Amino acid sequence: MYSAIQRAIDARASSKLRYSAVQGDTGCSAVITAWNGAIADTRRNRLIIWGGGHSDYYGNEVYALDLNNMTMSRLTDPSLVTNVKSCPEAYDDGRPSARHTYNGLAYITAQDKMFVYGGSKANCGFMSAGTWTLDLGKMEWRDMNPHGGDSPASNPWANIRRAPTVVLSANHKGRPAYASWGVRTDSHSLPSKTIWYQSSSMTSASK
Repeated sequence: MYSAIQRAIDARASSKLRYSAVQGDTGCSAVITAWNGAIADTRRNRLIIWGGGHSDYYGNEVYALDLNNMTMSRLTDPSLVTNVKSCPEAYDDGRPSARHTYNGLAYITAQDKMFVYGGSKANCGFMSAGTWTLDLGKMEWRDMNPHGGDSPASNPWANIRRAPTVVLSANHKGRPAYASWGVRTDSHSLPSKTIWYQSSSMTSASK
């Protein structure tokens, strides 16, 4: 009995420490208020919200607004942020660090994944050069390891424009598959650009 009680106390203390470490200057409200976006999860009729970043909030947990019953839920817990002062692309558990997401989130309908493009990282505010996907069925993150094309860090105001129509190319001749996204910037009328990232599983095509 004592060990069970002690484990519960230890778990609560660990949870309190975890949540106090992610607060930043603004706190959890910055997931929405600090230049962040969301995606429409059309498969489940909900809004997926992910954000924070810079000095505002360090938590990388994911939230969902269920549009059927208008309730908000937290889908994941925040990572431990022991390396946040190094302005990491990912925390020590391999999940992406919190960031201002701006307009860099999109829903890949055919894959049931959230696509993340760049963003302003915790805690320094530097622009991420990374792209990530979150499998909404498994709630698992994957670093897509961009390997060419335009870096998100070079397009800080990019908007994902063709979210439902991601074009996927199979892995031919030993080259990684890629997704071609049309993006634009608010400050400049630039033509669509191609954002590349590796994927061995995305081999179907849709347009």
